[in-house]
Amino acid sequence: MPSIDDLPAMVVGLLRTGLDVSLTVAGIPRRLEPEVELTIYRVVQESLTNVLKHSGATSAQVVVTYGDDGVDVEVRDPGRGGRPRPVVPVSSGRHGLVGLRERTRLLGGALDYGASDGDGFVVTAHLPSRTPAAT
Repeated sequence: MPSIDDLPAMVVGLLRTGLDVSLTVAGIPRRLEPEVELTIYRVVQESLTNVLKHSGATSAQVVVTYGDDGVDVEVRDPGRGGRPRPVVPVSSGRHGLVGLRERTRLLGGALDYGASDGDGFVVTAHLPSRTPAAT
């Protein structure tokens, strides 16, 4: 099952496509619940796939931040942007950002996406974790 630890390999694979992806990890990394790690992986995967398919951007930034109560992820690109899509109720088995929003919500988190200020598109997610942060 993919996890946060697999994000560097994903980035290397995308570099071969010509997409210049930077990955930054902030905070103190720790093992999280498998479903949280898988969801973060899927959020990054879907976001970067959308950059390749829709944005026209040649670069993207991924930031994963470990906090006391969980993990945050942001994927940003300077491409064409777009309008935020309306929230549509879907089953948790659906793919895409709408499905990931539902999956994130079911884990007690939140996922938002839309045009960023100026140009580009941004996807942000927060997933809570019961795994305590190191003190």
